[in-house]
Amino acid sequence: MQAAFTEPRAAGVLLTEEQAQRLWQLERDACRILLNVLVDSGFLRRTPRGGYVRGDRRA
Repeated sequence: MQAAFTEPRAAGVLLTEEQAQRLWQLERDACRILLNVLVDSGFLRRTPRGGYVRGDRRA
């Protein structure tokens, strides 16, 4: 999952939970858990509109 946010072409990528589910072919609960782990670790952060971006980026 982290590769989608760290590859050079992924600069500024913002994904919604639904987009992440489709991209990684995960069930909703599994995707939510993984996204929360990445947020809790600081790798991702959730935007005010509910998207997910790298923790070191502003969107």
